[in-house]
Amino acid sequence: MPWPTSSFQLQQIVFTHAFSSSQHSINTFQVLSNESSHLGADETVYASAVTRILDAVGSATKSSDFDILQSTLSITLVQMAYLLQTHKRVNGHAFCVLLRPALTV
Repeated sequence: MPWPTSSFQLQQIVFTHAFSSSQHSINTFQVLSNESSHLGADETVYASAVTRILDAVGSATKSSDFDILQSTLSITLVQMAYLLQTHKRVNGHAFCVLLRPALTV
C-alpha cells in the first residue's frame, strides 16, 4: 500500500482498514473505539481521543492541511495506545498497522 499523501487517503485508512480472518473482516477503528468500556477511570479520556479522531477525519476535505491532520492522528493514536497498554488492552499489531501510515511523511 502506498503511503498517504492527502487527507482523503488518511480518511480511507482510518475508516476502511480491517483485520481479516478466515471467517470475517473487522473494522480496525471500530474495534479500537469499542475498547473505551474496558478502561475504567480512563474511559472518558479514551472516548475523547476517539472523538478527536472522528472530528479531525470527519471534517477533513481535499483542501485540508495534510500535515495538521497527520499530526492530530498520530498524537491521538499514541495517546490511545498508551491507555490501552496501561490497561493491558492493546493489540500491538493493530496499532502498528493503523498508526504506520499516519506517522509516515
